[in-house]
Amino acid sequence: IAGLFHDIGKGRGGDHSTLGEIDARDFCLHHGLSDYDADLVGWLVKNHLIMSSTAQHKDLSDPDVIFEFAQKVDNNIKLDYLYLLTVADMRATNTKIWNSWKDSLLKTLRRQTKTAFLRGLENPLREGEIISQAKKTALSKLESLGFPRKKIDHLWGKLGDEFFLRYSPQEITRYSQQLLLQHEQDTVIYIEPKGFSGGTDIFLKTPIKPYLLACSSAAIDQLRLSVVEAKIVSSKDDNSLNTYTVLEFDGSTVSCEKRLQEIKSTLLSCISNAPSRSNPKVSNTSRKIECFIKPTEISFVDNEQTGRTSIEIVTTDRRGLLALIANVLMQENIRVSNAKITTLGAQVDDIFYVRDATTHHCISEEKKQAIQRSLVKLLDCK
Repeated sequence: IAGLFHDIGKGRGGDHSTLGEIDARDFCLHHGLSDYDADLVGWLVKNHLIMSSTAQHKDLSDPDVIFEFAQKVDNNIKLDYLYLLTVADMRATNTKIWNSWKDSLLKTLRRQTKTAFLRGLENPLREGEIISQAKKTALSKLESLGFPRKKIDHLWGKLGDEFFLRYSPQEITRYSQQLLLQHEQDTVIYIEPKGFSGGTDIFLKTPIKPYLLACSSAAIDQLRLSVVEAKIVSSKDDNSLNTYTVLEFDGSTVSCEKRLQEIKSTLLSCISNAPSRSNPKVSNTSRKIECFIKPTEISFVDNEQTGRTSIEIVTTDRRGLLALIANVLMQENIRVSNAKITTLGAQVDDIFYVRDATTHHCISEEKKQAIQRSLVKLLDCK
């Protein structure tokens, strides 16, 4: 019933979710459903967008995001119904926009919310506990693979807390394994064809370079891959520990060994030749329609608690978009810590979690205005 009513309020003025909630609840009561069931259906219609929005636009490695979502959902029954409704809605809207990455995001959010309910919302998980639990799980696995505790501790001492907050225990295990095996290499590239996030994960460790994100994302675009998520982590010893979750343009993961080698060699060449000050070469060519169709919309939200600013950019899809945006942010001395890339037909809705590289805090109003001017100039045809 919630599936039938979830969009019934569209085109009537006002919030279609709120209007639909009233209609759905009245329908349920009129047809003999209990108050409990009518309330549940009404709640689902009113909140049918919150799970997809949270999964695709927010940082699921942030415990506050999970806690806030869990508070809205309140219990496991609502969570399970909402999960099923969200999957059905996303898959029915357009079968081409559903992929393994979105499937994985929703499953991750559902799993982490269930963990929050089990723990109790009055006792939310803190960063120190997350780090401790992640290390304990990964350490056990690494030791079982034959790695000495002393070498593991030495490696982890150089990585910093952010690595253990941003990556799951499974990712920490796999990436630590590669770093231990290739400890003498300045640059480590590891590709997991069927990654932990539903796409193909490209893990990249290399000395920090100012334009690394812009150049590497441009190289990935030249490989005709779509970046759906990027995690940007800096270690204590001044290395970038970045992961790009990518898909082929048809929405599939990368499986061909020859293709995997092509990705690795292209990225190695990109890193070796990454410029320190010049702009990376990217294409402004639209993938689907001309760029004047959709004017760019940019919004900023500061989170004083985390010291990060989220930048939401809604614009027309085109080749090299992530590289263009990353280059503008780098020119303003803005550090990207996470990026989520959502493509809906010819439109993209990208979220970047950033902080000022100098102050290590939310970006100033002056820089927000400068970023907005530069991005609009680049992304909109005048």
